[in-house]
Amino acid sequence: MDNLFDVVVQGRAIDGQDVAVVKGKLSKIFKTSSPEKIGRLLSNKPVTVKKNLNREKARKIKNIIRRTGAECKVVKQRLKIENALDEERNDRFGSDLKSPYSTPSANLFETKKGANALSEFKRVSTWKVFFLSLITFGIYIYYWIYSRTKILNKLPSVEPIGNVFMNSVIVFLILSCILGWFTKVNTDSSLLALSQVVSFAASALAIIWCFKFKNRLNTFISNNIGNGSMLTPIMTFFFQVLYLSYKLNENIDTIGKDKI
Repeated sequence: MDNLFDVVVQGRAIDGQDVAVVKGKLSKIFKTSSPEKIGRLLSNKPVTVKKNLNREKARKIKNIIRRTGAECKVVKQRLKIENALDEERNDRFGSDLKSPYSTPSANLFETKKGANALSEFKRVSTWKVFFLSLITFGIYIYYWIYSRTKILNKLPSVEPIGNVFMNSVIVFLILSCILGWFTKVNTDSSLLALSQVVSFAASALAIIWCFKFKNRLNTFISNNIGNGSMLTPIMTFFFQVLYLSYKLNENIDTIGKDKI
C-alpha cells in the first residue's frame, strides 16, 4: 500500500507575518470570503485541509499554503482505519484538486466525518477499568493504555506515540515490580533506594504517557468532532487512565448519538 499524507494547517501565522494579510491570502486560495471559515485556520488549533494525498502533491499544497504566511505541515498517515472511512474521505475530498497546483475549495471547512474512526475503540466502562485494575493490581491500567494507544496511532492526522517510549514505560514497570519484591526479602538500603528511584521513574513515565494520549486525542477531537468533549490536563494528572477512559467513552457516545 502506498503511503498517504494529509495537509494540516497549524492554526497560526508564520512568525513575523501580519495575520490580517495572511487571512486575505487564505481567502483567495480557499475561494471563500467567510471570516468564520478563514478564522478557523488561524485559531491556534490544527486543521486538516486535505487528506489521502501522495507525498509530492501534499508537499506542493503545503508550499502553496505557506506562501500565504500560514504555518502548514504534511502528516503521514499510519494506516487506513477501514474501507468505509476511506470511501467517506474520498466523498468529501474527492477531486477538488484537479492538479498538483490547484488549491482546496471552501468545502474543506465542513464538519469532518472522520469521527467515525472512534468506532475502532472498544467501549469499556470506566467502572470496569477501575475494578479490573484493582483485581490485577494495576496491570490492567497499562494494558488499557497500551492497547488504546495502538489504535490511537492509526487515526488520521494523529502523530503516533513511539513504540520505544511505550516499551520503555513497560520495562520500568516490570523492573519496579521486580525490585519491589526483592526489597521485601532483602532490606539492603541501596536496593531499597534503587527500587524507589525506578518506581518513581515508572510513575512519572506513566503520567507522561497519559498526557501524550490526551494531547493526541484532543487533536483528533478538535479536527473531527464538532461537539466533542475535550480532555483537561488537571483531570488527566489526577485520574490518569480512568479519566482517559471516561472521556474516550464520552466521545464515542457523542458519535453514536449523532448517528441516530
